[in-house]
Amino acid sequence: MSKIESWAEDFDFLDEDDKLAMLIDYAKKSASMPDILKIDSNKVNGCISQIWVAAGIDNDGVVSVYYDSDAIITKGIAHVIADCFTGISLSEAKNITKEDFKI
Repeated sequence: MSKIESWAEDFDFLDEDDKLAMLIDYAKKSASMPDILKIDSNKVNGCISQIWVAAGIDNDGVVSVYYDSDAIITKGIAHVIADCFTGISLSEAKNITKEDFKI
């Protein structure tokens, strides 16, 4: 099972209020992005809230995604999406499309 499918399964059993509560719980945990990466080039344009996203690849070709946001729901959503990409190979990450998130 992919991480996306696993997250979809976790959310599938929740009503809307519980989904928001779950995102808030994840947002309350520390974001994975160090302050040094909170630069304009990592900022997502077009969002009302501020959100930063950066990705890296280690020597073994494994992806890490770092994120932070000043808005609690946005930060929770970023946590879920970052987790879907973190720890997988670059080739796997390249094959993920926005349609994969429409489970």
